[in-house]
Amino acid sequence: MHPNMSTSDMRALEELCNNNNLTNKPSDKGGAVVVMDTSWYINNIYRQLSDHKVYRVLKRDPKFDILRYITRILDYARQHNIIDSELYSFLLVEHPRTPVMYILPKIHKYLTNPPGPPIVSGTNSIFSSIAIYLDRVLRTYATNTRSYVRDTFFGQDFHNCLVASFDVTSLYTLIDHEWGISAVRRCLENGQYSPDCSDFILDLLDLILRQNYFIFMDHFFLQVRLLMLTSSWRPSRRTLSMYPTTSLKFLGGGGT
Repeated sequence: MHPNMSTSDMRALEELCNNNNLTNKPSDKGGAVVVMDTSWYINNIYRQLSDHKVYRVLKRDPKFDILRYITRILDYARQHNIIDSELYSFLLVEHPRTPVMYILPKIHKYLTNPPGPPIVSGTNSIFSSIAIYLDRVLRTYATNTRSYVRDTFFGQDFHNCLVASFDVTSLYTLIDHEWGISAVRRCLENGQYSPDCSDFILDLLDLILRQNYFIFMDHFFLQVRLLMLTSSWRPSRRTLSMYPTTSLKFLGGGGT
C-alpha cells in the first residue's frame, strides 16, 4: 500500500504532533481535529478546576486507599454470597491506571475560545469494571421507564410522525449525587434484586460518585459534587435521574 500523503506532508504532520506549544484534540461533535494553543488549553482546564464547590485538590494519589475500600466491599459481598468469585475478580482491578482529565472543544458552538466539558479518561482505572457492572444493572431499569434517551439511530421509517429532539444543558454536571442515588434506590426497591444485593449496588454507586478522582498536570483532584463525563454507566444513571421529573412518552421505540 502507498501512503496518500507526500513526504513533506508527513513531515509537517509529525512536527505538528510533536509541537509542545500546541494541543490537538478531537472536537466534541463532528469528528474534526482541533489544534489549540497549549497555554490556553491548560488555563481553560485550571479555570474549571478552580471551582472549589466542585473540585478539591488532593495531597497524594488516593488510588491505594480506594482499592482497599473496594476490596472490603467485595470481600463482604463474596462472603455473604451476594456475588460469586467470577464477578469478584471482574470488579477488582488489581493494577489500575490513574484517570486523566481533558476537555473536548465545542467548536460547533464557538470557533474562538470554544468551551469544553470536563472529561475523565477512566479506561482500566480503579472504577472501570465497576462502571461496566453498574451500567449492566441500571440499563434494564433505564430502558423500562416511560421515556428514556438513547443514541440517535432510527433504523426504521417514520410515516405521518413529527420527529423531534431535545437537550438538557450541562445535564451530566448538574446531576446531584444524592438525587442520582435516590433515583437508583427507588428503581431497585421494585426490582429483581434482593435487599442485600441492592445495598451492594448502592454501595458501589456511592463509592464511584464520592471517590471520583483524577490527575491533571501532576496534580490530583477529587470531584466532590456533580457527575463527570467519564463512565460507561452514566447514560443509564442520567435517564434514571431524569425519570421522576419527566412524563414524555415516545411511540415506536424511536431514538431522540
